[in-house]
Amino acid sequence: MTGFLARLGALKGNMKDAEFARKTGVPASTLKQYEKGSLPSIVIAGQIADAFEVSLDWLCGRSDERQRERSTQLHEIGNAAGDFIALPFFDVEASAGHGAVVAIHEDVRSVVSFERAFLRNLGAVPDHCKIIGARGDSMTPTIPDGALIVVDHSQREVVHGWISVVNVCGDLLVKRIRRRLDGTVELVSDNAMYPVETIGPDRIDQLTIIGRVVYFCRAP
Repeated sequence: MTGFLARLGALKGNMKDAEFARKTGVPASTLKQYEKGSLPSIVIAGQIADAFEVSLDWLCGRSDERQRERSTQLHEIGNAAGDFIALPFFDVEASAGHGAVVAIHEDVRSVVSFERAFLRNLGAVPDHCKIIGARGDSMTPTIPDGALIVVDHSQREVVHGWISVVNVCGDLLVKRIRRRLDGTVELVSDNAMYPVETIGPDRIDQLTIIGRVVYFCRAP
């Protein structure tokens, strides 16, 4: 925790809270909680790292020799694969159901290689993609419980019709985005048994788009 707080402070420097929030896409109120000692989810930490173009290991304070060796291994895997990219698979789940608060996990669980051209054809930026799990049945039949989802962290806009991983007051969710003309954002479950969650313009700062779901894998 000490390492993360120190590095977060180094990134922020003399930036005002509002400016730092705009750059990272994380609400200022949430960032304040981190300064008080709370820890972000692994995807939020990755979002901050991407915004400042630093490594996730560095931001989380995990810069020892073991982590450097792990980063080297992932780099070598990517180079050996040529036109393939080894996407990190984090041991973290977004809830396709009711919200789940998720904290930073120590390590990448494994890697899964994808062809770069395949990801680009999906509209994704390969170097900004990561893999996490989906838990729950609110997005069935589209995304089943236990599916692995590829999330593009470069696509953080509120776009009507996208399926995105979102953070709402610390809850990590997988939902379809529906945007109204009055500025209201609806988080829609493909499973009709779940009610639509509405976020009005007065609460929009409580919503953070972590990234767009561009692909998912499931067991047959």
